[in-house]
Amino acid sequence: MTSAVSTPGAMALRDYQQEAITAITAAWLRGIRRPLIALLTGSGKTIVFAHLASYRRGRTLILAHRDELIQQAADKLAMVDPTLELGIVKAGQDEHDAPVVVASVQTLSRTRRLERLTPDFQTIIIDEGHHAWADSYRRILTYCRAFEADGPLTLGVTATPERGDHESRGEIFQEMGQREGT
Repeated sequence: MTSAVSTPGAMALRDYQQEAITAITAAWLRGIRRPLIALLTGSGKTIVFAHLASYRRGRTLILAHRDELIQQAADKLAMVDPTLELGIVKAGQDEHDAPVVVASVQTLSRTRRLERLTPDFQTIIIDEGHHAWADSYRRILTYCRAFEADGPLTLGVTATPERGDHESRGEIFQEMGQREGT
């Protein structure tokens, strides 16, 4: 993983957003493949992962569970780097071959849709990462080799890392970093 770089015309990162990317990079360099980063509501989690997607090599998959989050991710990615080739996978859209795919978990987790996806992603980002314990997310992550020792960077981003059922984060994520900021 390279260090974060500013893309021409991209939104500037706030210090704590850059610190989050630096923490993700440092975790990757220590062998952590599945970090979870917690940022406060309104602190720009989408901007953080859009910057990450814009400078990581290889394909990126972004998973979200609501249509508004899919659209928000696509909008921020286009704002951060207008040269990114984006594909959307949800309901009637199936642009699964794009270099950056923003996907509805509900759609992509269906066997027929998942089988069309080439699992060659170098980066997987889970928006609202606290949902990653659901079977639908696990199905996608397993298919995309996220739990393999040499698997892709699989980043969870959330404002609410604590689960109500107190299930361990370690089953999905290996390490949690928290960055303050508003």
